[in-house]
Amino acid sequence: MTARRRLAKGEYTLKQGLPQRKLERDFMNGNHVKPFLPPGVSKEYLELREYSISNMLPLAQAAPLQRLKVSGFSTHGKDSASQELDSKLWRNTWQYNRMDARQKIVYADAYNHGRGIVSVAASTVVQKAKISIESPDKVHVEMDPEDPFKPLYAVKIITDESEMKTGAGIILPNGETYHPGGSIRKAWVYDEKGWMHFKTSGQSSAWEYVSEGAHSMDAVPFVPYDVNLDSSGKPHSILAQLLPTQKAINFVRFATLLALQFSAHRQRAISGYDPVVRTEEDEIVYQKDKNGVEIMDPLTGLRVPVLESLGRMGVDRLVTFANKDVKVWDMPESNLENYINVHNSLIEELFARAQIPPQYQLINMHNLTGDALSGAESTLTSFVGDLKATFSESHEQVMRLAARAVGHDGIDDYSSEIAWGDGETRSFGQIIDAITKLISVGFPKKAAFAMIPGATDTKVNTWMDMSKAELHTQWA
Repeated sequence: MTARRRLAKGEYTLKQGLPQRKLERDFMNGNHVKPFLPPGVSKEYLELREYSISNMLPLAQAAPLQRLKVSGFSTHGKDSASQELDSKLWRNTWQYNRMDARQKIVYADAYNHGRGIVSVAASTVVQKAKISIESPDKVHVEMDPEDPFKPLYAVKIITDESEMKTGAGIILPNGETYHPGGSIRKAWVYDEKGWMHFKTSGQSSAWEYVSEGAHSMDAVPFVPYDVNLDSSGKPHSILAQLLPTQKAINFVRFATLLALQFSAHRQRAISGYDPVVRTEEDEIVYQKDKNGVEIMDPLTGLRVPVLESLGRMGVDRLVTFANKDVKVWDMPESNLENYINVHNSLIEELFARAQIPPQYQLINMHNLTGDALSGAESTLTSFVGDLKATFSESHEQVMRLAARAVGHDGIDDYSSEIAWGDGETRSFGQIIDAITKLISVGFPKKAAFAMIPGATDTKVNTWMDMSKAELHTQWA
């Protein structure tokens, strides 16, 4: 397949997936589809519909992603040279690209859309590699049909606003100026050996060849972070599975607000009473303006009749009717507890689908012990473990590509591992007690120090150096 055909397929795939990705992004940001309303309702109903949106999705997403934090990288080399190479690669790639803070972005893309993407390239700075978080809206990674878990090529398309055409344009309602065909679109097609660059302007749909070159990765330099993979290698969004329940929550909240507004209180009802004023000849009396012209209803176009006033009702007032057939009774208020029960049930369903323990909902919490909390988090812990296993493979590939980008020898080791920070709920005392016991039975100190919350490879190496220095001082 030629680069142009790959570019065409990548462009088409990105365009086809954009509406679904926009929907998922809008829901995560609280821009939900509003509950249905029939046409012609009052402003009051529209206002209540705006209040009905309750976005539970960020909390469901944050619970697992907050526990995903890489703390180190190891190639399992035992000698000091291998460990120094690991530390150097960690500093010059992960730390250099501020991935401690940025790693959550790619996890969020994977959670929301099924796939996050990271690219690796050689940096202009010596011995440094550039790691970039890529947008799923701009990058398509095509998998090998013979091996659906291996990237075959990647297509990246961007709009370069810096090269927009100047001159006459169309002024949009929001005040911005639109230049038809003014911006320049650029595209790159990458494979295992090199890349090819194209560009086009809005005035033409044809891609023009610009340049090409080689890279030293020996692999497609774009790494997908996929979740919920099936046997064909297709990822599936975690967020998309939660959208129907989120919509139901909004609808029930809307119904609850309507009940609060219109039927939460007991109401009086009257039947058999005709308030229309009539003449002695039983003709309806219609309202007239000051000029004696009959007033017409602006909605129906009909004449407006004169109505008798019932007066004001109250505990110290009596209302009487001349017609003996008139009946007055009370309409009971709505049982709001039923609405609340359905609402809470849907929230529990959403969190159950997201594998989030009940304590994150902050309801039904009654003196739970630490063991009870740990037990409740077992499902979330398993879910986070699955995400770590999936993302570890992608992180390891990123580090291998980074090593190739800076020309490190001997680092392309498939026994390498990513070290994750401990995100489980434990007291600090429990952790230190366990570490102390491990060291007492001969467990390596460096491995034990790595178990301390917040430990990183840099911190552990510093602690080991300080420990050696203190020991040397004691024996000096």
